[in-house]
Order: sequence, then structure tokens, then C-alpha cells
Amino acid sequence: MMKAVKILILAAILAVLLQPVVSTVRCDPAAGQAVNSSWSSIGAAFTQMQDTYKAVGSVPQVDVTLLNEAIANATAAQNLVNSNPSQAQQLAQQATATAGIVNQSLVTAKTQGSFLQQLNGTVLNLIAIVLIVLAILIYRFGPDALRGVWFRQRKNYGVRVNVDVNEPSEKKEGKAGNKGGGEDAEEDEDRTLFTIDNICKIVAVILVVIAVTAIVYPYLANKPGEQFSELGVLGPTQNLSGYPTEVVAGSTVNLYTYVGNYLDAPAWYSVQIKIGDNSTAVNPANLPAALTIDTVLLPGENSTLPANVLIPSVGDNQRIIFELWEFNATTGSFSYTGLWDQIWLNVTAEPVG
Repeated sequence: MMKAVKILILAAILAVLLQPVVSTVRCDPAAGQAVNSSWSSIGAAFTQMQDTYKAVGSVPQVDVTLLNEAIANATAAQNLVNSNPSQAQQLAQQATATAGIVNQSLVTAKTQGSFLQQLNGTVLNLIAIVLIVLAILIYRFGPDALRGVWFRQRKNYGVRVNVDVNEPSEKKEGKAGNKGGGEDAEEDEDRTLFTIDNICKIVAVILVVIAVTAIVYPYLANKPGEQFSELGVLGPTQNLSGYPTEVVAGSTVNLYTYVGNYLDAPAWYSVQIKIGDNSTAVNPANLPAALTIDTVLLPGENSTLPANVLIPSVGDNQRIIFELWEFNATTGSFSYTGLWDQIWLNVTAEPVG
């Protein structure tokens, strides 16, 4: 009986002693929930960003910067959720708050942008209508109005004809005949092109062309061109050179990844970096990501981001695989874009001694 009691007491003491160790290793539920909530808030803010851009054709650059800041905090929180739950929870809450600010800012930008867009469209339509009406009036009444102005300005003018009675009749006839042909005839024909009627017609046509351009231009300007994304791997000096070929196991390879957005909407990219070898099937590789790098880019933007990859084990013909994934706002998850890159290297053991 005493032996059983001693065993129970010993077990209780061990449980008390081991409890702090277990609690530091276990994932804190509050921290994990905060991290999940931060990613949900970021996803909602990015979806709002795409909706705003689709509605008004632009979003404030400050919102893109803040959203990338929220992503950085959420990523850091996810990496610390097991080792430092309290700090992870704090970073996740900051990410959630920042994403909420971005979301509200984008809602306001969408409302204001839609109003201004409608106002601009209404103004352009009114200008086009005014120009077309003006063109019709000029075409219909312009010639008569200009003639009336011309005659009113010259109503007090007199006409005087000078005739030289001493000039031979043959010379007079010769001058009269020259008026009907040669260079003088061509000059008369050119002058007839710039009559009041023709000038009014030209002005009317120009006004109609301007009116049609004002109506059609917004649709032509928003017509999307070729759409694609870009992924690249740069060396330690951010150039297409200097890639490492041999490293020591346990060391960090300092590289850079280049990402470009040439789509017709903002994109949330995630570069998943995986470590494989010459037997690894790629596109995409069925491996866990050793490192992920996320960024949000507006159309036409690109970014070069540091990629510091830890190489864990020894092996020949090892490769660091870079895959580009894009967030799908409809499904709420990342999908593979089909873009990938890699560098090859040999990993040696650390020298002894």
C-alpha cells in the first residue's frame, strides 16, 4: 500500500515538473487562432482590393504597402506560433488590424472612385453631345451666318473699275484669255477649296471626330493587352550571375527572387521555395516549402525580394526550386501559376576540426 502511494506521489511530482516543458512546446490555441484570423483578414482585404481595382481601375499605393506589411507580420507570427506564442499572437493581431484598415480604405476608395468615374463619364457624354449639336449648327447655318457677317462689315464699301481705254484690244483679249488657263486657272481652282461652305464642313467634321473620340476613348484605354506573370532567380548581387555551386550543409544561401505582375488586376503572389535533388519531379514539386515569400503587386509592378534559404543536409546534385503561386480570391486559396525556376548545387559536410 505504501509502495503504491509513493508511486502516485512520484508521478504527481514528475507531472508538475514536466508541465512547463510541455506548455512551451505545445501550440498555444489563442496564438494559433490569432494567426488564422490574420490570414482571413488579409484575404478579405485583398479580395476588396481586386474588386476596387475592377470597379475604378486603380487603388491607392499606400493600401498595397500596408497589405504587404500585414502579410509580413502574419508570416512572422506563423513562424513563431510554436516557439513564442505571445509574440506570435501580438504580430497576428497587428496584421489583422492593418488588414482591417486596408479593407476600410479600399471600400472608401471604391465608393469615391465610382462616383468620380460616373461623373467623368457624364461630363464626357455632355461634351460629346454639345460638340455634335455645334457641328450640326455650323454645317447647317454656318455659311449663311458668315456671309451675313461678311456683308455687314463691308456694307459701306464701294466698287471701282479702272479701264485703260488706250490699251490695244488684242492685248486685252490676250489677258482675258490667260485667265482661263495656265497657272492663273490653277490658282483660281485652289481658291475655290477654301470657300465659306467648305470651311464650315471641315470644322463640323472635326467637331464630330472629337466628340466620337471622347465617347470611345475610355473603352479603348481600358482594353487589356497581353497578360502574364514573371518569376526569376537572381544571385547574391541581384544579378543573373554569381550563383553558388557548392555550399556546406547547415549554411544559408543568400539569393533573390524576382516577381512581376503584368495581369489586369492586383495579384497576391507566393513564391514557394523547395529543396530537392535530381530525382525530384517538378512543376510543381511534391515537397513541403522550406521558405515562402509573399507579396502583393499592382498591374505593371515588379519586386525583387531576398530569399535566404537554409540548406539542411549533405548531397550531390541538390537543387533549390522556386515556384510561383497566386492567390485566388474566389476559392480563398493559392493556385500554381505554372512558373518555376531552380539552381543546382552540391552540399558538402562541414569540415571536422
